[in-house]
Amino acid sequence: MKVLLVGLERVGKLFSMESLFKKKLTEADMTDVEVVTAEMTEFGSPGGRKLERSMNEVLRDEADFVVVMEPWQKDLLTRFMDYRNWHKIHLFADICKRKSKADMPSCDVDFGYRNGNEEMNDGCRNLLEGLKMLLRKRESDSSGLAMV
Repeated sequence: MKVLLVGLERVGKLFSMESLFKKKLTEADMTDVEVVTAEMTEFGSPGGRKLERSMNEVLRDEADFVVVMEPWQKDLLTRFMDYRNWHKIHLFADICKRKSKADMPSCDVDFGYRNGNEEMNDGCRNLLEGLKMLLRKRESDSSGLAMV
């Protein structure tokens, strides 16, 4: 499985997230997951045919799961991707917020009070859990086909 992390530059949030996520994958012994990063500029200028071609190639040939750092990146990329691949693209901020009710504080604490490290940690942990579920689903789907 290949996870593509897309940011504006390979510094800051993208670099920190990549490093932390790779560490969590190693701790979970998930060696079959490859993590790669890309800058938006690598796909071409917004609105250009290069962006459409590049994104469709990445999704068709490479990435099983795409994580973008900013909402505008998701909006832009979905404009140029094949509709069948929209389920592959996820906003990191949405992944950070996925928590069960038991994990939420009893007093309705605003997420704004969390520091960037906590948010990054939550996001990487939630992303890891999501990938585990996706891999289990793939394994059960392929084993079901083998039985037919």
